[in-house]
Amino acid sequence: TVLLVGETGEGKSFIGNLLVGREAFKSSDQSGSVTQDCSKESGTDANLNVEFHVIDSVGLFDTAKSQTQVHEIMAGFAKLVVTGINAIVVVIPGGRFTEDVVQVLDAVEGFFGEDVWAHSIVLYNKTRKTPEEIWLDVTVPSQVDFIEKWRTQKAAICTIPRAVPDANGELRTQALGPHVQALKAAIVGRQGLYAPEAFEQVRRETELLVDKAIARVQLETWRQLMKEQNTLLLDGRLDRRTWEAERDKISAGDATEVSKRERLAALTAAGAIVAGGAVLGAGAAACVEGACVRTAAAKGVERGLWIAGARLREGL
Repeated sequence: TVLLVGETGEGKSFIGNLLVGREAFKSSDQSGSVTQDCSKESGTDANLNVEFHVIDSVGLFDTAKSQTQVHEIMAGFAKLVVTGINAIVVVIPGGRFTEDVVQVLDAVEGFFGEDVWAHSIVLYNKTRKTPEEIWLDVTVPSQVDFIEKWRTQKAAICTIPRAVPDANGELRTQALGPHVQALKAAIVGRQGLYAPEAFEQVRRETELLVDKAIARVQLETWRQLMKEQNTLLLDGRLDRRTWEAERDKISAGDATEVSKRERLAALTAAGAIVAGGAVLGAGAAACVEGACVRTAAAKGVERGLWIAGARLREGL
């Protein structure tokens, strides 16, 4: 599982499409965000024999969203990948290490923890530089500071040159092949799953949530359905909103069936003729040892049924 993060409108969706090998994510080279919410797509690389599950995020500093909204979106990512992620690809646009880039990198480090770079690939998009040149670049002080962190934690630096459009305006991505393969190799080279404290907290909350959901369900048929939905949520194959809708549907179905069974059991017990009881005609009521239980009779005849029952007992 790969998480793409970076500024809005700077090529994350394009990179996602390169990783999954198809036009799965909406992409634009224009300013402004096309991706408004978290989306997840998958694709298999036959050469590496690896299936990439790629999550394309909204920009950390989306101009249309407040910082509170952005952090809520980031928390949504954590819920989607509660088991952890294999790699974080941080997209730096146009090879330019601006103050906006610094803010993005600070936000990534703040959210995922200081050791995030050991699980990250820093991708310089639309650049003519090579990774080797970037490692040795000392012209931008703020970049040098991060490069030291990346070197210490053994982060990877990859580059993607600008794709040139053909006569029809379509981007020629074939020439990017070696760069894409280098990026994929760097992703595969990340060791183990990364689950920072933010993810662990979400995982604990989710496990408590699914336990409570199971406890609410009484009948085995519905419990099994609830367990299946819980598994999908814990595996990251179901988002929280869809899971909550399924939970409510299952709980309602379970409650309805339990209620039906209880009513049926009560009617069955009430309808039994015990110790000389009598049936007072169609749509009346069954009388058992002085207890009259209404069946299909209207409320207006209830008193008359009690009297009739008493008289029947006197005649027995």
